[in-house]
Amino acid sequence: MSTTLHNDFQKLEVSDSQPDQSSQSSRPPRPRRLRTSNGPKVPMPLRLPPNNGRIKFYGWPITDKFLRDYAIRYMPTEKLARSPDFLIAGHGFTLLRWYSRISHLMLEGAIAPPGMPADYLFEDGAVQILSVCSNERDSYRSRPAQENVDYLAKLIGRESEAPLWWDDFDHPSLYL
Repeated sequence: MSTTLHNDFQKLEVSDSQPDQSSQSSRPPRPRRLRTSNGPKVPMPLRLPPNNGRIKFYGWPITDKFLRDYAIRYMPTEKLARSPDFLIAGHGFTLLRWYSRISHLMLEGAIAPPGMPADYLFEDGAVQILSVCSNERDSYRSRPAQENVDYLAKLIGRESEAPLWWDDFDHPSLYL
């Protein structure tokens, strides 16, 4: 054994006390990544909404504060410490996409209905939607399985609230 290593061992202190439980229990256990069934992936049953000329997104309203808090709760502390503030909400979104295994999960701007709480609204009046698919052909055809959507609802605490169709905030004249 080298002299330095020997000296380091000599400096170690052994204690019978338990580690501080408050630091360990301050963070909840991280969610598990959804284990999808082994059978063929069957997209969730979902009827397309009537066409009004706007793209529609299927999902839940979500705030940047929720995404930020989610990241702070579940991201490794050292990664958060290296992240600029403006990226933390994005980390929360990335975790939701990874845990739910919904690869096409998106954040979209939608027209807010009357009565939408102010904390969900952007300055321009749009509401941010955590969207699992849209009514566009490719997105609709690649919509996730019901088990993925149910798990996402659990992750965001919306098990009793079904996702809804939301009109795109952008005017149809902006579509290519």
